[in-house]
Amino acid sequence: MVLPPTLLSGDLVAIVSPSSGLAGRHLARLSAGRRALERMGFRTKLMPHTAASSTHAATIRDRVTDLEQAFADDEVSGVLCAIGGRGASQLLNELDYDLIRSHPKVFCGYSDATALHAAIGRETGLVTFYGPSVLMEFGDHPRPFAETESGFLRSVASGQPVGEVPALPDIVVEGTDWDNPHERRREPAPKSRLIRDGRGRGPMVGGCLPVLTSLMGTPWQVETDHRLLILDTPQLPYSISVALENLWQLRNAGALQHLSGLVVAWPFALDQLDDLEAALLNAVPKDTDYPVLLGRPFGHTSPFMTLPLGVDAILDGTYFSVEQPATKGP
Repeated sequence: MVLPPTLLSGDLVAIVSPSSGLAGRHLARLSAGRRALERMGFRTKLMPHTAASSTHAATIRDRVTDLEQAFADDEVSGVLCAIGGRGASQLLNELDYDLIRSHPKVFCGYSDATALHAAIGRETGLVTFYGPSVLMEFGDHPRPFAETESGFLRSVASGQPVGEVPALPDIVVEGTDWDNPHERRREPAPKSRLIRDGRGRGPMVGGCLPVLTSLMGTPWQVETDHRLLILDTPQLPYSISVALENLWQLRNAGALQHLSGLVVAWPFALDQLDDLEAALLNAVPKDTDYPVLLGRPFGHTSPFMTLPLGVDAILDGTYFSVEQPATKGP
């Protein structure tokens, strides 16, 4: 396990677009995300192809180059994804993992960035962060949710263990309106659902469910044995019937057999909650005894608590806690 240096006030973070080209189509929101990071004390820079406007952020070669240059630049202390989308898996066979290993730094993103977390973790041992993107969360109107900001800083800028990842009292129930920025509505969150009780501890792995399943059979599939697996599900039109198929793909590959524990995020659409619980009850092997918890704020829901991948976490009933620091220094 390789810990990146702790982000400090005044540090420079580079913004990359390894997947979607939305940053180039929504420059005002990109600027809002940069301002939020600067209010938190960081300086920001865009890599050359971050704001390209196309189906993907740029060509495969250009996206690889942006990511590698961000890691290689000794002035850059962190690398943040502008947004998810599709296409990050196209980079996995092209990246220089020796370069990344020799320049460890905070890497943060979610959704499609799951592919990069998996590959970087497997190839380099670097702890990475399943956390907010610049457009979606840091660019939220009128500013990021306080819990999103504090959770990010606690993970990447404190040098201390994250500690308990609690259920929050309320949750955002409104999607992003790209053309009409406004403060999104929050409502009381349902209670977390303890699908199976128990206690487990292990290095945290995982991310976005369909991306994880797409990595099965590749050199970068996530090792889940004796790990604490986190899963989140994308926004609509992704359906729970597809989630059930994805879960069974993991089960059939043996990836759900020897877990230390399983934590699943709230679905973005809370009316999917009962169906998601039923899917988990259907897919989790009955001959296992690890704890399973549904209902924590990460991934495609807001507020978003940043989770460090690769460090030890504990799941004890509904108590979910990260027990190790995820960064080193200062």
